[in-house]
Amino acid sequence: MGQLLKTKGGFVIDRPGNVLFVPVKADGSLDYVNSVRNTAVINTITVTNSKTKTEIPDGNGFYPAGDRVTAIAGTVAIDFSTVDPAVWAMCSGTTLAKKATDSMIKLYDYQKISATGTIELSEEYKTGGFVKIVGTDGTEYEKVEDAPQTGEFKIAVASTRTTVTFASADAGKDVAISMETSTKTTSYSQGRNAMRYHKIIIDTEYSTLNDTQKLPVNIVISQASVSGDMVDTLQKDPSATKTLTFNMYAPLAGEQPYEVKFKDFDE
Repeated sequence: MGQLLKTKGGFVIDRPGNVLFVPVKADGSLDYVNSVRNTAVINTITVTNSKTKTEIPDGNGFYPAGDRVTAIAGTVAIDFSTVDPAVWAMCSGTTLAKKATDSMIKLYDYQKISATGTIELSEEYKTGGFVKIVGTDGTEYEKVEDAPQTGEFKIAVASTRTTVTFASADAGKDVAISMETSTKTTSYSQGRNAMRYHKIIIDTEYSTLNDTQKLPVNIVISQASVSGDMVDTLQKDPSATKTLTFNMYAPLAGEQPYEVKFKDFDE
């Protein structure tokens, strides 16, 4: 064993590290081609192992004769500070779906109709799609194809931008626009499929107490799958983290369920 691993005082875990999820095929081989690495910011990674022991009773004595391990369980809890769509899709048992032609709904904040009676939008309105415009006074504007009169609007699309034209009498009013836009999309869904078993590899780093030396570390979980709630917290608070918990399962042939590897320096 290298001298670095004999350092007095042990080590400090420098950072949670990054994570690679490698799908396990039906034959037990690893599908590195479709592996997923986190791109989101990780706050903490917590690996927990627990053992359940059953006592062996001794009818001739007050104390049990001994005990034996009857169950071992483990979890990996990854606390994300930001959302990683590829990881969320993987945990949903799906993959990211890309569409070159799709639509999304854009709900704009209140905007003021200009002196020339227009509002310019940077998104492209989907022809024939949903659009609704409501004023702060409760007026619901009606979409028309010809020159708009008071309480009406017309839409024109050019170079992926949208111009909404109102009657001159409506200039200066504030309106809220809800509109279906044309765009390319990438999406994931919460399907009925369970997450496939994945090998989880955590690449992290320990340091000596005086922070003079660094020690690369891999934490490897042979097989795991997500369990429990997947919560997307839709709020601005940056402290609102998102935790995914993965249960450990029986290891692949020739492997341990949970292994910590240190880079061994021969010093």
